[in-house]
Amino acid sequence: MKLPLEGVRVLDLSHMLPGPFSTMLMADMGAEVIKIEPPSGDSFRARKPFIHEESTAFLMVNRGKKSCVLDLRSQEGHDNFLKLAASADIILEQFRPGVVERLGIDYATIREVNPGIIYVSMSGFGQDGPYRDMPGHDINYLSISGILDTIGQKGGAPALPGIQIADMCGAQWALISVLLALASREKNGGLGQYADLSITDAVFPWLSLFLSDYLSNGTVSSRGSTKAGGAYAFYNVYETADGRFVSLGAAEPKFWANFCRTVGREDWIPRQMDPAMIPELRGMFKCRTQKDWRELLFHADCCFTPVNNIEEALNDPQLTHRRMEINVPCHSGGQVMNFAFPVKFSEMRAKDAAPVPQFGEHNAQLINDTK
Repeated sequence: MKLPLEGVRVLDLSHMLPGPFSTMLMADMGAEVIKIEPPSGDSFRARKPFIHEESTAFLMVNRGKKSCVLDLRSQEGHDNFLKLAASADIILEQFRPGVVERLGIDYATIREVNPGIIYVSMSGFGQDGPYRDMPGHDINYLSISGILDTIGQKGGAPALPGIQIADMCGAQWALISVLLALASREKNGGLGQYADLSITDAVFPWLSLFLSDYLSNGTVSSRGSTKAGGAYAFYNVYETADGRFVSLGAAEPKFWANFCRTVGREDWIPRQMDPAMIPELRGMFKCRTQKDWRELLFHADCCFTPVNNIEEALNDPQLTHRRMEINVPCHSGGQVMNFAFPVKFSEMRAKDAAPVPQFGEHNAQLINDTK
Protein backbone atom coordinates (compact mmCIF):
# COMPACT_ATOMS: atom_id res chain seq x y z
CA MET A 1 0.00 0.00 0.00
CA LYS A 2 1.21 3.47 -0.88
CA LEU A 3 1.81 5.81 2.01
CA PRO A 4 -0.59 8.80 2.18
CA LEU A 5 2.05 11.46 1.55
CA GLU A 6 3.93 9.72 -1.25
CA GLY A 7 4.42 12.16 -4.11
CA VAL A 8 4.09 15.18 -1.79
CA ARG A 9 7.10 17.53 -1.80
CA VAL A 10 7.76 19.57 1.35
CA LEU A 11 10.21 22.47 1.60
CA ASP A 12 11.23 22.64 5.24
CA LEU A 13 12.45 26.09 6.28
CA SER A 14 12.13 25.34 9.99
CA HIS A 15 14.78 24.76 12.62
CA MET A 16 15.36 23.44 16.14
CA LEU A 17 12.39 21.39 17.42
CA PRO A 18 8.75 22.12 16.43
CA GLY A 19 8.96 22.46 12.64
CA PRO A 20 11.55 19.71 12.09
CA PHE A 21 9.59 17.26 14.26
CA SER A 22 6.45 17.92 12.23
CA THR A 23 8.18 17.50 8.87
CA MET A 24 9.89 14.33 10.11
CA LEU A 25 6.44 12.82 10.69
CA MET A 26 5.54 13.84 7.13
CA ALA A 27 8.65 12.04 5.89
CA ASP A 28 7.65 8.96 7.91
CA MET A 29 4.38 8.92 5.96
CA GLY A 30 6.07 9.10 2.57
CA ALA A 31 6.61 12.81 1.85
CA GLU A 32 9.77 14.03 0.16
CA VAL A 33 11.01 16.52 2.74
CA ILE A 34 13.73 18.91 1.59
CA LYS A 35 15.42 20.67 4.47
CA ILE A 36 16.51 24.11 3.29
CA GLU A 37 19.55 25.10 5.34
CA PRO A 38 21.52 28.34 5.45
CA PRO A 39 25.26 28.23 4.71
CA SER A 40 25.87 28.06 8.47
CA GLY A 41 23.64 24.98 8.78
CA ASP A 42 20.77 24.17 11.12
CA SER A 43 21.85 25.16 14.65
CA PHE A 44 20.92 21.69 15.89
CA ARG A 45 23.77 20.22 13.80
CA ALA A 46 26.27 21.78 16.23
CA ARG A 47 24.39 20.95 19.41
CA LYS A 48 26.18 18.54 21.74
CA PRO A 49 26.37 15.66 22.53
CA PHE A 50 27.33 13.73 19.40
CA ILE A 51 26.85 10.07 18.45
CA HIS A 52 28.58 8.63 15.38
CA GLU A 53 29.88 12.13 14.60
CA GLU A 54 26.37 13.59 14.44
CA SER A 55 24.39 15.71 16.90
CA THR A 56 21.89 13.64 18.84
CA ALA A 57 19.44 16.56 18.83
CA PHE A 58 19.64 16.80 15.03
CA LEU A 59 19.27 13.02 14.72
CA MET A 60 16.05 13.04 16.75
CA VAL A 61 14.04 15.27 14.39
CA ASN A 62 15.50 14.99 10.89
CA ARG A 63 15.47 11.37 9.78
CA GLY A 64 14.43 10.61 6.22
CA LYS A 65 14.92 14.14 4.86
CA LYS A 66 17.03 15.67 2.12
CA SER A 67 19.33 18.65 2.70
CA CYS A 68 19.73 21.59 0.32
CA VAL A 69 21.94 24.51 1.32
CA LEU A 70 20.74 27.86 -0.03
CA ASP A 71 21.74 31.38 0.88
CA LEU A 72 18.30 32.94 0.57
CA ARG A 73 19.81 36.42 0.87
CA SER A 74 21.70 35.95 -2.38
CA GLN A 75 20.10 36.22 -5.81
CA GLU A 76 21.21 32.73 -6.76
CA GLY A 77 19.85 31.17 -3.56
CA HIS A 78 16.59 33.11 -3.89
CA ASP A 79 16.13 32.04 -7.52
CA ASN A 80 16.87 28.40 -6.75
CA PHE A 81 14.37 28.43 -3.91
CA LEU A 82 11.65 29.80 -6.18
CA LYS A 83 12.40 27.04 -8.69
CA LEU A 84 12.06 24.41 -5.96
CA ALA A 85 8.88 26.08 -4.71
CA ALA A 86 7.33 25.86 -8.16
CA SER A 87 7.24 22.06 -7.84
CA ALA A 88 6.49 21.89 -4.11
CA ASP A 89 3.22 21.04 -2.41
CA ILE A 90 4.03 22.40 1.04
CA ILE A 91 6.29 25.04 2.53
CA LEU A 92 6.75 25.16 6.28
CA GLU A 93 8.67 28.16 7.57
CA GLN A 94 9.56 29.12 11.12
CA PHE A 95 11.15 32.55 10.77
CA ARG A 96 10.06 35.51 12.84
CA PRO A 97 7.16 37.39 11.20
CA GLY A 98 8.29 39.62 8.37
CA VAL A 99 11.47 37.73 7.48
CA VAL A 100 10.06 35.80 4.52
CA GLU A 101 8.71 39.06 3.06
CA ARG A 102 12.17 40.64 3.31
CA LEU A 103 13.69 37.57 1.66
CA GLY A 104 11.09 37.63 -1.11
CA ILE A 105 9.86 34.09 -0.43
CA ASP A 106 6.54 34.91 1.26
CA TYR A 107 3.22 33.28 0.39
CA ALA A 108 2.13 36.00 -2.03
CA THR A 109 5.35 35.59 -4.00
CA ILE A 110 5.26 31.78 -4.04
CA ARG A 111 1.59 31.73 -5.01
CA GLU A 112 2.47 33.57 -8.22
CA VAL A 113 4.62 30.64 -9.37
CA ASN A 114 2.60 27.89 -7.68
CA PRO A 115 -1.11 28.60 -6.99
CA GLY A 116 -1.50 25.17 -5.38
CA ILE A 117 1.10 25.75 -2.69
CA ILE A 118 0.19 25.11 0.95
CA TYR A 119 2.26 27.57 2.94
CA VAL A 120 2.47 27.20 6.73
CA SER A 121 4.05 29.95 8.83
CA MET A 122 4.79 28.71 12.34
CA SER A 123 5.72 31.32 14.92
CA GLY A 124 5.51 31.85 18.65
CA PHE A 125 2.64 34.32 18.71
CA GLY A 126 1.27 34.47 15.15
CA GLN A 127 1.58 36.82 12.19
CA ASP A 128 -0.47 39.62 13.74
CA GLY A 129 -1.34 41.06 17.13
CA PRO A 130 0.66 43.07 19.67
CA TYR A 131 3.11 40.21 20.38
CA ARG A 132 3.76 39.46 16.69
CA ASP A 133 7.40 40.61 16.72
CA MET A 134 8.35 39.36 20.17
CA PRO A 135 10.95 36.58 20.42
CA GLY A 136 10.05 33.59 22.54
CA HIS A 137 10.60 30.00 23.52
CA ASP A 138 8.46 27.24 24.96
CA ILE A 139 8.49 28.77 28.46
CA ASN A 140 7.12 32.03 27.06
CA TYR A 141 4.29 30.40 25.12
CA LEU A 142 3.29 28.39 28.18
CA SER A 143 3.38 31.57 30.27
CA ILE A 144 1.24 33.72 27.97
CA SER A 145 -1.30 30.93 27.39
CA GLY A 146 -1.80 30.38 31.12
CA ILE A 147 -0.53 26.80 31.01
CA LEU A 148 2.55 27.42 33.14
CA ASP A 149 0.45 28.95 35.93
CA THR A 150 -1.29 25.58 36.39
CA ILE A 151 1.88 23.54 36.91
CA GLY A 152 3.38 23.24 40.38
CA GLN A 153 2.60 22.66 44.01
CA LYS A 154 -0.02 24.50 46.04
CA GLY A 155 1.43 27.72 47.38
CA GLY A 156 4.57 27.36 45.29
CA ALA A 157 5.93 28.95 42.15
CA PRO A 158 5.05 27.71 38.66
CA ALA A 159 7.15 24.66 37.84
CA LEU A 160 8.98 24.09 34.58
CA PRO A 161 7.67 20.91 32.94
CA GLY A 162 11.11 19.79 31.77
CA ILE A 163 10.00 19.18 28.17
CA GLN A 164 8.87 21.45 25.35
CA ILE A 165 5.10 21.10 25.71
CA ALA A 166 4.08 24.06 23.55
CA ASP A 167 6.64 23.34 20.84
CA MET A 168 5.50 19.73 20.47
CA CYS A 169 1.87 20.84 20.45
CA GLY A 170 2.72 23.30 17.68
CA ALA A 171 4.46 20.54 15.75
CA GLN A 172 1.36 18.38 15.83
CA TRP A 173 -0.87 21.26 14.72
CA ALA A 174 1.50 21.96 11.84
CA LEU A 175 0.98 18.39 10.66
CA ILE A 176 -2.78 18.67 11.14
CA SER A 177 -2.82 21.96 9.21
CA VAL A 178 -0.96 20.40 6.29
CA LEU A 179 -3.28 17.39 6.13
CA LEU A 180 -6.39 19.58 6.28
CA ALA A 181 -5.06 21.91 3.58
CA LEU A 182 -4.18 18.96 1.34
CA ALA A 183 -7.72 17.61 1.73
CA SER A 184 -9.16 21.06 1.01
CA ARG A 185 -6.97 21.42 -2.10
CA GLU A 186 -8.26 18.12 -3.43
CA LYS A 187 -11.87 19.21 -2.95
CA ASN A 188 -11.41 22.73 -4.34
CA GLY A 189 -9.78 22.38 -7.73
CA GLY A 190 -6.17 22.35 -6.60
CA LEU A 191 -6.35 25.66 -4.73
CA GLY A 192 -3.60 26.08 -2.15
CA GLN A 193 -3.75 28.32 0.88
CA TYR A 194 -1.85 30.03 3.66
CA ALA A 195 -1.85 28.81 7.28
CA ASP A 196 -0.84 31.12 10.12
CA LEU A 197 0.08 28.85 13.04
CA SER A 198 0.80 30.43 16.43
CA ILE A 199 2.35 28.00 18.90
CA THR A 200 0.70 29.95 21.73
CA ASP A 201 -2.69 29.61 20.03
CA ALA A 202 -2.07 25.89 19.58
CA VAL A 203 -1.41 25.19 23.25
CA PHE A 204 -4.05 27.61 24.64
CA PRO A 205 -7.00 25.18 24.23
CA TRP A 206 -5.24 22.71 26.53
CA LEU A 207 -6.80 24.84 29.29
CA SER A 208 -10.28 23.62 28.32
CA LEU A 209 -11.13 22.13 31.72
CA PHE A 210 -9.70 25.17 33.52
CA LEU A 211 -11.92 27.32 31.29
CA SER A 212 -14.96 25.24 32.21
CA ASP A 213 -14.28 25.85 35.90
CA TYR A 214 -13.70 29.56 35.31
CA LEU A 215 -16.94 29.94 33.35
CA SER A 216 -18.93 28.11 36.01
CA ASN A 217 -17.80 30.05 39.06
CA GLY A 218 -15.80 33.06 37.81
CA THR A 219 -12.74 32.22 39.88
CA VAL A 220 -9.21 31.43 38.76
CA SER A 221 -8.12 27.99 39.90
CA SER A 222 -4.80 28.18 41.69
CA ARG A 223 -1.97 25.69 41.45
CA GLY A 224 -2.71 22.53 43.37
CA SER A 225 -6.43 23.31 43.73
CA THR A 226 -7.80 21.07 40.98
CA LYS A 227 -8.21 17.32 40.65
CA ALA A 228 -5.54 17.14 37.97
CA GLY A 229 -3.27 19.49 39.91
CA GLY A 230 -2.86 17.44 43.07
CA ALA A 231 -5.67 18.71 45.29
CA TYR A 232 -6.82 15.20 46.17
CA ALA A 233 -5.16 12.01 47.32
CA PHE A 234 -6.71 9.83 44.61
CA TYR A 235 -4.86 11.70 41.83
CA ASN A 236 -1.36 12.42 43.02
CA VAL A 237 2.31 11.50 43.08
CA TYR A 238 3.92 9.89 46.11
CA GLU A 239 7.47 9.27 47.25
CA THR A 240 8.41 5.75 48.28
CA ALA A 241 10.82 4.41 50.91
CA ASP A 242 13.71 4.23 48.43
CA GLY A 243 13.34 7.83 47.26
CA ARG A 244 11.51 6.86 44.06
CA PHE A 245 8.00 7.93 43.08
CA VAL A 246 4.69 6.36 42.10
CA SER A 247 1.53 7.87 40.64
CA LEU A 248 -2.06 7.13 41.56
CA GLY A 249 -4.87 8.14 39.20
CA ALA A 250 -7.87 6.51 40.88
CA ALA A 251 -10.31 9.27 39.88
CA GLU A 252 -13.37 7.04 39.42
CA PRO A 253 -14.96 5.63 42.61
CA LYS A 254 -14.50 2.03 41.47
CA PHE A 255 -10.75 2.48 41.05
CA TRP A 256 -10.46 4.26 44.39
CA ALA A 257 -12.35 1.44 46.06
CA ASN A 258 -10.06 -1.14 44.45
CA PHE A 259 -7.04 0.77 45.73
CA CYS A 260 -8.37 1.05 49.27
CA ARG A 261 -9.24 -2.63 49.45
CA THR A 262 -5.86 -3.68 48.09
CA VAL A 263 -3.95 -1.69 50.71
CA GLY A 264 -6.27 -2.98 53.44
CA ARG A 265 -7.99 0.34 54.17
CA GLU A 266 -11.63 -0.06 53.22
CA ASP A 267 -12.39 2.66 55.73
CA TRP A 268 -10.85 5.13 53.28
CA ILE A 269 -13.40 4.41 50.54
CA PRO A 270 -15.93 7.09 51.69
CA ARG A 271 -13.11 9.65 52.00
CA GLN A 272 -12.13 9.87 48.33
CA MET A 273 -12.84 13.62 48.14
CA ASP A 274 -11.24 14.45 51.49
CA PRO A 275 -8.05 16.52 50.97
CA ALA A 276 -6.87 15.35 54.39
CA MET A 277 -6.21 11.97 52.80
CA ILE A 278 -3.08 13.30 51.09
CA PRO A 279 -0.77 13.22 54.16
CA GLU A 280 -2.14 9.81 55.12
CA LEU A 281 -1.25 8.37 51.73
CA ARG A 282 2.11 10.08 51.78
CA GLY A 283 2.93 8.38 55.05
CA MET A 284 1.72 5.02 53.79
CA PHE A 285 3.69 5.10 50.52
CA LYS A 286 6.89 6.08 52.39
CA CYS A 287 6.79 2.72 54.21
CA ARG A 288 7.62 0.56 51.16
CA THR A 289 9.84 0.74 48.09
CA GLN A 290 8.62 1.53 44.62
CA LYS A 291 9.16 -2.11 43.65
CA ASP A 292 7.07 -3.29 46.60
CA TRP A 293 4.20 -0.99 45.69
CA ARG A 294 4.38 -2.04 42.07
CA GLU A 295 4.09 -5.70 43.03
CA LEU A 296 1.06 -4.94 45.20
CA LEU A 297 -0.84 -2.39 43.12
CA PHE A 298 0.18 -2.59 39.47
CA HIS A 299 -2.47 -5.20 38.63
CA ALA A 300 -5.04 -4.12 41.22
CA ASP A 301 -7.16 -2.23 38.64
CA CYS A 302 -6.71 1.09 40.42
CA CYS A 303 -4.76 3.25 37.94
CA PHE A 304 -1.41 2.88 39.67
CA THR A 305 1.96 3.22 37.91
CA PRO A 306 5.58 3.72 38.89
CA VAL A 307 7.16 6.98 37.74
CA ASN A 308 9.70 5.91 35.11
CA ASN A 309 12.84 7.77 34.19
CA ILE A 310 13.93 7.78 30.53
CA GLU A 311 16.02 4.61 30.89
CA GLU A 312 13.15 2.74 32.52
CA ALA A 313 10.70 4.00 29.91
CA LEU A 314 12.93 2.71 27.11
CA ASN A 315 12.85 -0.71 28.76
CA ASP A 316 9.22 -0.67 29.84
CA PRO A 317 7.50 -3.86 28.61
CA GLN A 318 4.46 -2.00 27.29
CA LEU A 319 6.44 0.51 25.24
CA THR A 320 8.75 -2.26 24.05
CA HIS A 321 5.77 -4.38 23.02
CA ARG A 322 4.35 -1.42 21.12
CA ARG A 323 7.64 -1.08 19.22
CA MET A 324 8.05 2.57 20.10
CA GLU A 325 11.80 2.42 19.53
CA ILE A 326 13.48 2.19 16.14
CA ASN A 327 17.11 2.24 15.06
CA VAL A 328 18.00 4.91 12.53
CA PRO A 329 21.12 4.30 10.44
CA CYS A 330 23.88 6.90 10.44
CA HIS A 331 26.19 7.81 7.58
CA SER A 332 29.14 6.65 9.66
CA GLY A 333 27.77 3.12 9.60
CA GLY A 334 26.38 3.04 13.12
CA GLN A 335 22.83 3.34 14.33
CA VAL A 336 21.02 5.54 16.84
CA MET A 337 17.79 4.85 18.67
CA ASN A 338 14.81 7.10 18.02
CA PHE A 339 11.09 7.09 18.69
CA ALA A 340 8.86 5.37 16.18
CA PHE A 341 5.78 6.84 14.51
CA PRO A 342 3.27 6.42 17.36
CA VAL A 343 0.13 5.30 15.52
CA LYS A 344 -0.31 1.69 14.40
CA PHE A 345 -2.45 1.43 11.27
CA SER A 346 -4.06 -1.76 10.00
CA GLU A 347 -3.07 -1.33 6.34
CA MET A 348 0.11 0.74 6.34
CA ARG A 349 3.20 1.46 8.37
CA ALA A 350 5.66 4.31 8.46
CA LYS A 351 8.49 4.32 5.97
CA ASP A 352 11.65 2.50 7.05
CA ALA A 353 13.87 4.94 8.88
CA ALA A 354 16.47 6.61 6.65
CA PRO A 355 19.51 8.52 7.91
CA VAL A 356 19.43 12.23 8.58
CA PRO A 357 20.86 14.09 5.59
CA GLN A 358 24.43 15.24 5.51
CA PHE A 359 24.85 18.99 5.17
CA GLY A 360 24.00 19.93 1.57
CA GLU A 361 23.95 16.28 0.56
CA HIS A 362 21.26 16.74 -2.10
CA ASN A 363 22.21 20.13 -3.52
CA ALA A 364 23.47 18.80 -6.83
CA GLN A 365 20.45 16.58 -7.39
CA LEU A 366 17.85 19.19 -6.43
CA ILE A 367 19.41 22.20 -8.13
CA ASN A 368 20.01 20.24 -11.32
CA ASP A 369 16.36 19.17 -11.29
CA THR A 370 15.29 22.84 -11.41
CA LYS A 371 17.37 23.71 -14.47
